[in-house]
Amino acid sequence: MNGTELVLKINILYFLGIIGTLLGITWYAAYKFGTLEDSIKWVKRELSNLWDAIKTREAMRAGVEGKGSPINPTELGWKYIKESGLERIVDEEKKEELLEKLRNFLGKDYTEYDVQENARKILVSMKDDPTLKPIKEYAFNNGIDVDIILLLGGLLLRDNFLNQPHQIAPSLKNNSK
Repeated sequence: MNGTELVLKINILYFLGIIGTLLGITWYAAYKFGTLEDSIKWVKRELSNLWDAIKTREAMRAGVEGKGSPINPTELGWKYIKESGLERIVDEEKKEELLEKLRNFLGKDYTEYDVQENARKILVSMKDDPTLKPIKEYAFNNGIDVDIILLLGGLLLRDNFLNQPHQIAPSLKNNSK
């Protein structure tokens, strides 16, 4: 015979014990990875919520959103929406597609607040859509955060979904008197 031969004799009970142990280790590892994955999803969701809150505060501080409920763009916000071409995209070019996206995202038993916040999330999530390239260029050329413009566009989508006319909020400077 060429080479070395290794013969290993294991009692069937030891063999079953080894297989059982390996299966137990595999199950435990899968459980731990599943728990870790759930934790990562939770952290990701909470960070996303925090980021949304920061962007909303930035929009208010930038004077492009009014206070109160429902949130509406100020005159400055409307200027950005119109000049960037976002109004045309949300109200005409992609209106039906965006409304369908929002309908699917919401599901059943939603509130107007859910519509508003999810409409804003949808617009921001589309930042890399080729249709929104002019908005990104406008933001870059004017030193504006593109997310802020897209958050404003979400308010247009909200109005379209709720069949409400678009409103202009009073400037924050006028409210501080």
